[in-house]
Amino acid sequence: MDDKTKLLLTKTRLKNLGRSKNLLELTCKKIVRNMRWFLKNEGRVQKLRNLPAILRENLLTKLTNQNFADEEKEKKELHSRIKAIKSLLCPQIKVLRLQKMMALHPELLAIIANKAPNLLSLSIGEESGNCEDLSEINRTIIPLEEIAKLTKLKKLVITSSNMVYYERLKVVCREKLKNLEYLNVNLAFENELDDEDDEDFKKSFLNLRVFLFAPFVKDSFLIPYSYSDKLWNLCVKNLPKIEVVQYFSDDASIINNSGHHVTEMPLEASSLRHLSVTPSPVELYKAFPNVTHLQVHFELIENEIETLLHFPKIRSLTLVDIVSPEIADEFLQRYGENLETLIVAAVEADLMQLSFHSLYKSCPKLKKLSLFNVGIIDENKYLQFFSELKEFDWCPNSEDKSARLSNIIIWAPFLEKLKIQYESFDVEDLKKVSSMIAGKQVLKELKTLKMCKVHEIEMEMLFKPAQFCNTISVFSEVFKNASAFLPKLVDADVDFEVVCTDWNEIEFGDFDWKLFDHRNRAQPHNEKRSRARSTPVLEEAASMTPFFVTFFLLGLSSLATATNFTQVFEWNKLDYEWPSEESRTQALKKGTYLPDNIEPHYIAVYGSRLFLSLESYGGIPVTLVSLPTSSASTAPPKLTPFPSWDMHGKIGDCDKIEEARGLEVDSVGRLWLLDSGSNTCNAKLWTIDLANNDQTRLIHEFEINHSMHDLVLDETPNGTFAYISRWREQHIVMFSLALNQSWIVHCTPGLRLTSIAMSPKDQTPRQLYLAKSKELYSFSVAALHNGTRRVYPTLIANWTGPPYRMLMDNHGTMYAAFLWENYTSSWNSSQPLQEQRFFEVARKNIYWPFTFALDQNGTIWMTVFDTIMNTGRPISQRLFKAAVGAKSYMFEAPPE
Repeated sequence: MDDKTKLLLTKTRLKNLGRSKNLLELTCKKIVRNMRWFLKNEGRVQKLRNLPAILRENLLTKLTNQNFADEEKEKKELHSRIKAIKSLLCPQIKVLRLQKMMALHPELLAIIANKAPNLLSLSIGEESGNCEDLSEINRTIIPLEEIAKLTKLKKLVITSSNMVYYERLKVVCREKLKNLEYLNVNLAFENELDDEDDEDFKKSFLNLRVFLFAPFVKDSFLIPYSYSDKLWNLCVKNLPKIEVVQYFSDDASIINNSGHHVTEMPLEASSLRHLSVTPSPVELYKAFPNVTHLQVHFELIENEIETLLHFPKIRSLTLVDIVSPEIADEFLQRYGENLETLIVAAVEADLMQLSFHSLYKSCPKLKKLSLFNVGIIDENKYLQFFSELKEFDWCPNSEDKSARLSNIIIWAPFLEKLKIQYESFDVEDLKKVSSMIAGKQVLKELKTLKMCKVHEIEMEMLFKPAQFCNTISVFSEVFKNASAFLPKLVDADVDFEVVCTDWNEIEFGDFDWKLFDHRNRAQPHNEKRSRARSTPVLEEAASMTPFFVTFFLLGLSSLATATNFTQVFEWNKLDYEWPSEESRTQALKKGTYLPDNIEPHYIAVYGSRLFLSLESYGGIPVTLVSLPTSSASTAPPKLTPFPSWDMHGKIGDCDKIEEARGLEVDSVGRLWLLDSGSNTCNAKLWTIDLANNDQTRLIHEFEINHSMHDLVLDETPNGTFAYISRWREQHIVMFSLALNQSWIVHCTPGLRLTSIAMSPKDQTPRQLYLAKSKELYSFSVAALHNGTRRVYPTLIANWTGPPYRMLMDNHGTMYAAFLWENYTSSWNSSQPLQEQRFFEVARKNIYWPFTFALDQNGTIWMTVFDTIMNTGRPISQRLFKAAVGAKSYMFEAPPE
């Protein structure tokens, strides 16, 4: 379809949207358009004065919100607009907003005070117009004498280039504007705040619920942040009704501000709902129990977050300058279940890698998601998430240029606002997005589309239009198709900026500026950006023969150290053994089966069978499967639902397996299965007797659900015990088979667990190992046998990464796999912790790349989620095995 047709479709679509307005809106639009005609005749002016108050208020809103192409046109229209406002104002008017030149008219405030004395809300400037870079010459001090006459005001906004003197504002609020509840102002300070009187401050702003401000000092264009902190502390200390101070904590546009340092706590529980702080040991949750919107500025602080994990009412979370996905995970595990807004801004994308799956799993109610400089590792997978998401703002690492948007927007059908920094996105994927929009497959509810890009080029690129405009043409197609085919789109914006490495070398007269739309002309910035450089390895590889390069890259795919691993199977895609091909086809059509979402997370081995529990993504009908440890066929085996298809039900079938997690085989051949349950069903513990025709028993139902992670078994003369870790919780769950009872055992406060392991059976006393992030702890299980309900594990040392899976063999060697890392490690527990690389793959940034188990014959089995680097081969699942001469910790070591 050519551009002329798309333009015609856009005009038609917008015209149809205009027709959907109600009679009041259409009437207001018609009158405003013909306002000059009304004002030419006193009789017609009188008709304006006789209009109903509700219509007059709507007309005032449209008049004061009018946009003009330039200042000259606004000046020409200013006189008639002021005259119209005089005619429309009346005592029944409750809300009024003045912008741009109208806000500076010297007589208008007096007219408003005289004609609309019952005004409840007055805005002078943009609502979100607090500025941080006002030069002294552009500031306008708004006099408060006329505003002081509006004694019924509940909301006052003075922003953009407008400001008020702080001392004068205090007096007016204390003596005249006693009903104010909402105040948003640029404040001009002439004196320090050090000697501020608490009682005087309290009387001035006693009824405020929202106090937004940007402070400025006379004769300076810099914002004095010390004033911000002092004023913020004055508010939270002295104003009993205050809910929001300085800015809203869920506003992504202000994340560059600093978090507050609380110097004085309120005397009683604060009403504050929006809190922006840096990590500290202060127990803020006790002073601010009503906080619903939390913003944390890490400023490279990672070790004092514990006190920020106890607010009871959090609905919005903003993490600024965060450097660790483990820290983010702690916050999401604590608050994710009830989050509606999540904003994450990382220092470096290489440090901050998240997955959409884990975000959705932690935050199922999310409506707004903003990610800045955050890498995503599964945006190209089938997701089937984010059914409630309405706003999405994504600004990935601009150097990567591989982010994919197409798959995400499929699974967010109710998205209303989308903002992307599109230079970070894969060009071919943007073409796919453009085609999907044109085919009316996605974004049917989208109302706002923002696309911004900082395009870095070298000087000579300016004179190669075809090369320079390649990506521009792609985003142009996206924008044109969006304008033509998205049925509800009304707000679309493109921000284009060129940053050149050396503008000083360019003769601008030689450059054809027609390459740019006149509204988005590139502006010269004398800014230098770091450029990617090829590594010596890659430069050397350029001179290698094709055969040697292929061999070299294949050799990087799987690296083992001293252990000799053998590949058993490899799958490009895992699949189930279905009852029939028809049942598989139906599941694919319904979306209840998505092959790309099959990921093994736990493994167990017994005899000639291997058992896998699968991550419970959408489109996974069965989470526990079996397969043979060997096969005569050249084709890899399919996954057999275990113990049968019938034992797996839909979410909510409480008497069936819902979400298989940790697996363990005991010394008599029983497979213990940890089932995490669902929103409607408690977690469960199953046993399947592998030595006795796979007899299956539901042996216990816990009083909790979700977050079940892994389990270890402790066979004692008094019966078998299971110790269960729950992801990021500060306790373990202990189960007694003899008593058929379970109970919580609390750990040291702040010890949020990620994995669990048990020392060998013949070790005395036996130790239970727990991991919190990178930290490894242990304690004696003898205390658990004695009935204790609280333990205090001892810190051993730190791993190189946060382990999600730990396993010890019967010789005392521990194996560990880490989130996001491309290797597994081993450690001889009889010595101080010193990691040895046990297995390594080429691909990085996979959330959960390995799982492993030991069998009864001295072999370790390992699944690997990997790809062969730079060979074009797709991501694959592979199964390896290696003889290590050791069994599971469940068995005693043979005598030496």
